[in-house]
Amino acid sequence: MAGLFWRRLLAGATGKAMRKLLLPTWTLALALLSGCQAYVGDNSLDAVTVAWDYRINGRAIQLGQASAEGLVSLVASATGDLNADGLADRAVVLRLDSRGSGIFYHLNVFLNSAEPRPHFIGEAFLGDRIQLDFLTIYGEGMRIPNTDVAVHPADYGQLVAGFFAHGQQPLSAPPSVYLTRHWRIEAGELCLLEQY
Repeated sequence: MAGLFWRRLLAGATGKAMRKLLLPTWTLALALLSGCQAYVGDNSLDAVTVAWDYRINGRAIQLGQASAEGLVSLVASATGDLNADGLADRAVVLRLDSRGSGIFYHLNVFLNSAEPRPHFIGEAFLGDRIQLDFLTIYGEGMRIPNTDVAVHPADYGQLVAGFFAHGQQPLSAPPSVYLTRHWRIEAGELCLLEQY
């Protein structure tokens, strides 16, 4: 139904220039309506639709589809240059609702390259029933969340997540321990630098 509307709109557009302007927008809108994720692969304005290779515990998963493990949803994403190649890379936090034994949060990291599909580089378990505060990739001109201090150039490319986790209190209580974790891509792998 939505496709028919867009086709009629494009058919009625005046001239090739109007169709050329609307076609990328139409393609992206249709892809997003169909459940795909959009990714700007080469830092240009041309959006490319890709199927993300999300994983939890090494197993490929699909967002929004129930499985034996539960239901997975996307909680947050951040883009920035993780490996100093000038391309926009991506990190996401996934939420696995196991429908009984917990709500687990996992980090997935993707590197952009010349290939049409971002490359999955690694994953990390963040915790059970956490409360995510922020997810960011440090870059030029940025300020550190919660402190408003300028990011030092030596820290550019770090992936940082801040969240509340459970300490000694029961998992049924709201998380109260604040954690910040820092990762970096080293030798093509996701490496945890520090946690505090």
